Order: sequence, then structure tokens, then C-alpha cells
Amino acid sequence: MAEDRISFIPRYHETPDQAAEYLRLTLPLLSKHRLPVNPVNYAIGYDYVAGNNRPLREAIDRLQQTHQPLTPELCIRFYKEYILDEAARRFEKVGDSLQHLVGNTLSEVEKTETQAGHSAATLEQQAALLQQQEPAQIAEVLQNVIQETRNLAAAGSELRSNLQATNREIHQLRAELEMMKEAAFTDALTGLLNRRAFDMKIQQLLANAPVGTSFLLLLDLDHFKKINDQYGHLTGDKVLRFTAEVIRKHLPPGQIAARYGGEEMAVLLQGFDRAQALRLAEQIRETLAKSRLKRRDNEETLGQVTLSIGIAGLEENDTVDSLIERADQALYEAKRQGRNRVIDDRGLIRRESS
Repeated sequence: MAEDRISFIPRYHETPDQAAEYLRLTLPLLSKHRLPVNPVNYAIGYDYVAGNNRPLREAIDRLQQTHQPLTPELCIRFYKEYILDEAARRFEKVGDSLQHLVGNTLSEVEKTETQAGHSAATLEQQAALLQQQEPAQIAEVLQNVIQETRNLAAAGSELRSNLQATNREIHQLRAELEMMKEAAFTDALTGLLNRRAFDMKIQQLLANAPVGTSFLLLLDLDHFKKINDQYGHLTGDKVLRFTAEVIRKHLPPGQIAARYGGEEMAVLLQGFDRAQALRLAEQIRETLAKSRLKRRDNEETLGQVTLSIGIAGLEENDTVDSLIERADQALYEAKRQGRNRVIDDRGLIRRESS
């Protein structure tokens, strides 16, 4: 299926210069209405000045025409109504399409069943006639039988063709639903699972995973605020994306990685023993520590970028909170001991940085 059919997420095609111009126009708009520059308010302002969202623009224009302020409460309402609700409409559209396909399929089956019933009755009549007819008339009866058989075959062929077309559409819709589901559970910046998906996965872990072979890793970039302050948030975003890619590179198939929040990421491991979990964490930490990241615009090095990692193993009677708490304590101990290291919750085993 072509990618342009998957439009669950708003798409922006502006060049860097266009986006910069929209930024220049958005900030005064937010300032005029005394709105903080948070993601929701900025999305509203950006779509307004870019003209990408006509219903949103008309709603804000009506406010301005009546000299009403654009408040944070209205921004949240507009965000839900004109941005988030689009996703709901797309889900509803797909659901309607599936219902339509099912209805058409049932109609085709009923039509073929009717034709088959009619053909069966006709064939019975012709069979009865064969027993009554003289030899000279049998040829005519056989011709009727042959024609009725052809009619039945044609109905079956038409049904098969219609079902094949329906099956293609269902596969297409299923692929779109999968893409929409993936988008809903993916962090847009890093490509890892988002916090909502992580919360679902860790619940599943506690419900199904055996004790002793399941682990939670919390990974936090060291001195990330300094990177943002010194090089800017765009560079900080690139560091987050690179870190996510390092995690993906080392993560075996079937294991879970998510953006837990801000510069903190999480990994859920199943089917690992403790030594394997520690080794994987060390590989991730060491790969990032040995990388030398540079800014693309001027090739300026960012210096060493490092991770601190806390590990907790699933224990009997664990809850989500207790498992996260132990991993968080181990992470805190890694920070306390100097960062760029892995700490295990079992006795807070120290792993020196290389």
C-alpha cells in the first residue's frame, strides 16, 4: 500500500527555511495571547500561520473577529478537536469501510446461494424429464442441463472474483490499521515505543513473564540538560535519536525498547538471565560512550555522550511500581557513583565505566 494512504499522523513537508519562517510568525501570535510556548500551543500556532488546517484557522479567525482571547483552555480544546480527533475520524472511516466490505460479501454469497438453489431445482426438474422423454427429446433436456450448469459456474466465478477483490481491500485496510496502531504507540522523535505503549508492555510482562528471566533497564543520558543548553534543542533531539538507534542496534528481536520520558529510555527483556541483561546494558553503554558525535552544521564535536543504566529483575509479588522503583534506585546509584555505568538492583553491583 502506498505510504501516502497512511495519514494517521499529520504530515509536514516544509523546508527548513519555511519552518523557520513559521516559527518567526508563531511566536508573536502566542505572545499576543500570552500563551506559553508548549507543544500543544505551538502546534496550534504553527498550523494557524502555515494554513495547513483550515477548520482550525477559521475557528481562530472567528475569535479574533470578535476580539476574544485565545486561551490555554481553548488551545487544548482546539488541539483535541482539530488535530487529535482527526485520528478518531480515520479509525471510524476504516471501520465503516470494513463494515461495507462485509456487507457486500454477504450480499454476494446470498446471491450465489439463490442462484445455486435455482440451479438445483432446475436440474431436478430436468432429471425428472429425462425419465419421461423419448430418446429424441433427451438431447434438448441435456442442453438445458448444460446451460444451467454454465449459469451456476458463472455465478461461482463471479463470486470468486468479487471475493478476491474484497480480500485485497481487507488486506489493504488491515495494513492501514496496523500502521495506524504502530503510529499511535510510537514516539515520533526516537522511533521507539512511547510511554503509553511501555505501560501496556510492562503490565503484560508482569502478567505473563517468569521470574528470574525478565528484566527492566532504565537508561538516562548523562548531563543532557547541558547538551541542550550549550548546543540547542535540535542537537539534543539528534542525540536522543542516535541513542535510540544504539539501543535498537544491540536489542535482540522480540525485546522491547521505549522512550520513558525526556532523555530517559526503558528496555524490557524476557528470556534473559541476569548476566546476559548486564552484558547487554554494558554493550549499549560502551557503544554510546565510544561514539564521538558532531554537529552537522559546523562539525563541532559534542564531546563524550554517556548513559547511566539501572537494572531490576522481576521478582515474586512485584507490581509495576515496585519493579520500576528498584530500577530507578539502581539508576540513581549509577548517577551517584559518577555516571556512565551500569548498576544492578541486586546488591547494587557496581560496573565501572570504561
